[in-house]
Amino acid sequence: MLYWLGGLFLLFFQGCAQQNVKPVENYGLVHPKALYSLEHWVAEGRVAVRSPKESFSASLLWTHQQDVEDVLELTGPFGQGRVRITVRKEIVIVDEGNRQQKYYQPVEKVFKSFFSVNVPVDSLRYWLLGVPSPRLSYELNNKGFLQAGWQVEYSLLQKAGSFYLPKKMRLNHQQVKIKIIVDQWNIK
Repeated sequence: MLYWLGGLFLLFFQGCAQQNVKPVENYGLVHPKALYSLEHWVAEGRVAVRSPKESFSASLLWTHQQDVEDVLELTGPFGQGRVRITVRKEIVIVDEGNRQQKYYQPVEKVFKSFFSVNVPVDSLRYWLLGVPSPRLSYELNNKGFLQAGWQVEYSLLQKAGSFYLPKKMRLNHQQVKIKIIVDQWNIK
């Protein structure tokens, strides 16, 4: 009897957890205007990057404050190596813990110099929300969209406030492959 109640309890709570996550069967832009206008959000999860020159995985904490800054914090496995990249309008600040450097150039150039991978960070902040960058043309498909030569695909969405935002996504561009899993969204 106790096993039966325990199994029922587990089944009930597993079902509740599953309601907040859903697979992407046919991608479509849902609430794009509302997502573009989100002023403050935090995404906490993991990222894996693979290219011919570099491969790495890290914990990701991305904090966005519209018209102020984006802060990307990457921490290696087991807390080894941490880099914090703060992106403001005219400056990129890279903090590696023991030293901080300021760059007056596009964040993509700074990112490439540190990680040896071309990543469109400015577009990525939109892609993370499940929408294409409003600054570039794009082509929709049933898994996501193609923008600036990058195939952006979403496989799972999760409930975050009144939205369903990406939980699992893949980015592919030539030989560069990026996988992002967002474990938790905080929309303010």
